[in-house]
Amino acid sequence: KELFEFHERKDAFNLLTPEWDDIEVLSTASTLKPSDDVVRFNAKFLFLKFPFEMIHTEYEPHQLFVDEQKKGLFSSWKHRHRMIQGGWEKAPASMPHDEIQYSHPLLRFFNPFVAHRLKKLFEFRHQTTGEHLTETTDQAPTGKRIIVTGATGLIGKRIVQILLEEGVSVVAFVRNVEKARQTL
Repeated sequence: KELFEFHERKDAFNLLTPEWDDIEVLSTASTLKPSDDVVRFNAKFLFLKFPFEMIHTEYEPHQLFVDEQKKGLFSSWKHRHRMIQGGWEKAPASMPHDEIQYSHPLLRFFNPFVAHRLKKLFEFRHQTTGEHLTETTDQAPTGKRIIVTGATGLIGKRIVQILLEEGVSVVAFVRNVEKARQTL
């Protein structure tokens, strides 16, 4: 629940836009629900500036929101932000899972660049989200929440198990959601 609510914050898009990515945020949406609100930003690359307009098209509370490109560099762009429910009965948790479908006539040549940039962006976004969720939980009187990256790996799996045995709430950040469902 907290993971989804973080994304609903008015400042979430700005918080999740890294300074190094050279993105100029012009406007954000007042809601993640489908509406007439348009997210506007410019993506800069070398001396070029590419304007983008995105709108939210789908919304399922605490589970999913979708943004689609209305105007921009790609022929099409659809980003599904899914919050995968998991954890254990005593320690429920959510994991962010991003599904992006995009196309461009020159994608065959530029896909490695786009894929690399998206990978870096989502590593930053997941880390930033985790830091903000940890700050919020640390201030709450209910206890601590620890974020474990690589929770399906050999060491991460054991760390998650130990933390849960100690009664700590755990947020598992993983790359492969299916593997996490099978092993955690």
